[in-house]
Parts: sequence; structure tokens; C-alpha cells
Amino acid sequence: LSMVAAFATAAGVLGLVGWLPRSDQTDRPLLAFAVGAALMAATGVRDDLKSLGAKRKLALQVVAATIAWYGGARVYEVVNLPFG
Repeated sequence: LSMVAAFATAAGVLGLVGWLPRSDQTDRPLLAFAVGAALMAATGVRDDLKSLGAKRKLALQVVAATIAWYGGARVYEVVNLPFG
């Protein structure tokens, strides 16, 4: 939850000061990422409070990732290895 709060706070501050690019091409992936992240966080909280079971939790995580991907959120480079 602290990571979700930090992301929301940072995105809100950057939006208020005008440092987030504003166009249809950048708003949709950011919104899709936020919705997917919120669903992922809600799944984690729900699982912590009452066990969801592995299959149900995986299904919700796949739905959250699909929402983010379909909305245009992409991660092209996850790790930058220094020698490879």
C-alpha cells in the first residue's frame, strides 16, 4: 500500500506542477497502469485479510496486468546489466 500511495502522490504532484506530458498518447498508458496497479494492490490486501487461494489470486493478477497492457503500459527494459 505504501508503494501505491507513493506512486499516486508522485503522479499527483507531477500533474499539479505540469511536469507530466499531457496528450491522449501519454494519459491512457498512465491511467491503465494506475488501474492495473490499484487492482493488484486490492488483490494483495484482500489476500492478506482473507486468503483468496492461488488460482483466484493468479487470475486477478493476470486481469490487472492485462488491463495495464491493453491500455498501453509497456516495460521495454527491466534490468540494465553492466556487462551484457
